[in-house]
Amino acid sequence: MIRSGLILMIKEKALKGKSAYAIGAELGISKNTAKKYMEQPVRPHGLKGKKKGSKLDPYKPLLNQWLQEGIFNCVVLMERLREVGYDGGMSILKEYVHPYRPAKSAPAVRRYETPSGKQAQMDWGLCQYLDQENKLHKVAVFVMILGHSRAKYIEFVKRCDLKSLERCMLNGFRHFGGIPKEVLTDNMKTVVEGRETGKVLWNTQFADFAAEMGLGPKVCWVRRPQTKGKVERLVGYVRENFFPGRSFSDLGDFDFSFQPSIDRRQMEELSTLAFVGRAENVILLGPPGVGKTHLAVGLALKALDAGKVVYYTTLSRLISDLKKAQLQGRLERRWKVYLRPSLLVIDEVGYMQLNRQEAELLFRLVSERYEHGSVILTSNKYFSDWGELLSDDILATALLDRLLHIARQLCCQCPGSDVLDPADQNMYGVQRAQRRISGGNSATDLFARPEPFGICAPQWGPP
Repeated sequence: MIRSGLILMIKEKALKGKSAYAIGAELGISKNTAKKYMEQPVRPHGLKGKKKGSKLDPYKPLLNQWLQEGIFNCVVLMERLREVGYDGGMSILKEYVHPYRPAKSAPAVRRYETPSGKQAQMDWGLCQYLDQENKLHKVAVFVMILGHSRAKYIEFVKRCDLKSLERCMLNGFRHFGGIPKEVLTDNMKTVVEGRETGKVLWNTQFADFAAEMGLGPKVCWVRRPQTKGKVERLVGYVRENFFPGRSFSDLGDFDFSFQPSIDRRQMEELSTLAFVGRAENVILLGPPGVGKTHLAVGLALKALDAGKVVYYTTLSRLISDLKKAQLQGRLERRWKVYLRPSLLVIDEVGYMQLNRQEAELLFRLVSERYEHGSVILTSNKYFSDWGELLSDDILATALLDRLLHIARQLCCQCPGSDVLDPADQNMYGVQRAQRRISGGNSATDLFARPEPFGICAPQWGPP
């Protein structure tokens, strides 16, 4: 048996017209051997035309479905494949996705970098999703990204008005742990009213907000979104990679994808509204921007669909309304507004400090609803801080005794807060932001870590 290289040499010399005897003499083989391989037809390799199986083959139908839904980011696809058991590599996935990926038409733009703590970029995005009844819904997403470390903050809201923008910015600053020197945005109407001879005319309310926060707003040129390419890319990621292939029954269900610290089974149990029938309370604790209000509103909407009487208010509006009624001599009549509903939602407890008179009004409301009606309360304060919040430790103890006697407590953690690049912790105006968010309390209130209370062991803290 001779090697394939020698066989090729025999065939080459045969093509030149040499005889078997001459080929045998040159190569040191018998003429019969040379003649055998001269006349033998070329046989294809035994494995030619056969394709080796890939680890990706069992997942290609599922992968094709995701590609049809518009998901072309291989990192996102890899995460989803890992969830269903794929243990292959990234290279074969990229090779398979490449022919389906749409061509990039945008020209390259030079990247603009900023030092630590100097700049954050923010913008709005609009996403669409289908509910379980195949109805199309739109939801606005606020995105903010730090220019140096690329730390991100995302919040979904129902409106893009100025109040929502200010709230989202506060939640973002609280998530990052401070305020950058400047915030870059586009020419949205809530920020810019127009331009005059090239000069920006700021929205007066937003200008007051920026001055109070101690930050410098900055807008990019008209029709030049590349100036804030980092946040534009983040908006595109949420719209193109997070939403495709996902379905949501409502906004509350949507928030579960961003808030894994909440026990889904516990929320499903609360969604049955059995706690309303038993006049139990629900307490949602956590820092700003982690979904407490969304969960509270979601439960309130469930109760409305079930025919329950529901009333929603923030603590600041509640106290303002009761004080006004007290001054006008109609407090007893006004109590019925807050005592009649089967479910009362009190949002944003902890953003303002109450004086003795205001604390007594809140205590009376909780006492009169005790074992008669349910209360959903959201707060960014631990119970150990409520003495300072109500300006009276004894009154706070009595209020919590009634509020927590029959209550469910859920703690929302701050997603991703432990991945902030230390280089971006060089922030400006940290104390000012914390005072603004906490309603005038000291900065240490926001970052306190007291002992766990009852069944709740909150672990959120400074990033």
